[in-house]
Amino acid sequence: MYFNRNFPLLLLPCTENNDFIRSLYSINKSEVYDLQLRVPSNKRIFGSSHGWLITLDEDSFEVILINPFYFSSISNGIIRIPQFSAASEMQKEHGNYGFNSEYFICKAVLSSDPVSCPNNFVLMVIYGEMKMLAYWKPGAENWTYIAWSLPMFLDIIYVEDRFLAVNTLGQVYSCKLDDEAYPPYNLQMVSAPQFGLLGTFCRRYIVELPNKVVLQVIRMLKTSRMCALTSPIFTIGFFIFENKVDEDGESLWILVTNLNDGALFLGDNHSLYVTASKYPGCRANSIYFTDDYHDTDAMLLNPYQFTGPLDIGMYRLDDKTVERLDIPLLEKYHMPPPVWILPTV
Repeated sequence: MYFNRNFPLLLLPCTENNDFIRSLYSINKSEVYDLQLRVPSNKRIFGSSHGWLITLDEDSFEVILINPFYFSSISNGIIRIPQFSAASEMQKEHGNYGFNSEYFICKAVLSSDPVSCPNNFVLMVIYGEMKMLAYWKPGAENWTYIAWSLPMFLDIIYVEDRFLAVNTLGQVYSCKLDDEAYPPYNLQMVSAPQFGLLGTFCRRYIVELPNKVVLQVIRMLKTSRMCALTSPIFTIGFFIFENKVDEDGESLWILVTNLNDGALFLGDNHSLYVTASKYPGCRANSIYFTDDYHDTDAMLLNPYQFTGPLDIGMYRLDDKTVERLDIPLLEKYHMPPPVWILPTV
């Protein structure tokens, strides 16, 4: 079976009650592919980038890269990254009761596919209560932790020769790596805040379009907050801003009300843009999203929504409405949320 490499599928639990196998779901075709992919369904995936799923070994604290589409190369589609020592130290400090390893790393992205660039890719992560940055390169024995006074990053992407990261204030930072320099990274703000601090119940994403335009997307959430452990959290809308440079060279964020033929796919994955007309069944001028709510409490309390991963849907920019997607196989409570993945077959 072959899939389009440029259109994401949704990684789901399998039809059987098996904690070590997953299925795929096509949004545009409304079809489940029960391929028995060897991906744990009882463990959170905190990154999906270039077809690779990224998770954490809760015993060794090694970061694990899994490509379920590679069965005969790269150790059967698994790459083990050295121990993420910050997680190990956090567990020692808080103990098993006060620490949830699944949510210690908030998000992860790759600079490129490890298959095409086996010695020249970078894995960048957002981690910890302060949502700081760290990265690893092939051949390194340890992770490099980026020291910064104002972290709280929410999303990262790789653009040309550097990473771009957006924080809770809407500031975008450029992070360029250079092994010959000290420190071996250059992190600097490249755009002013957009909207400023919006509070706990919002998410920010950063997306690159095919024409190299960078978007910042703000996702608005709501909850009844009747009980922190049981109140479901739902998406109620999005704001999109395009990054432009004015005549004085200042970086500005301009409100965008129409994606035209574009569609965004957001969640725990590497934030994606697709041209909808290339994929029948994909709705243009829309944002497809998965349940990726996590905050500081997630590391100490219940890591998943009490009612299961229900905040999965599509936001229509033309009429500003949210349509909940009826996704099969999501009836299990306390399961990790599904994630978008780009197939590599």
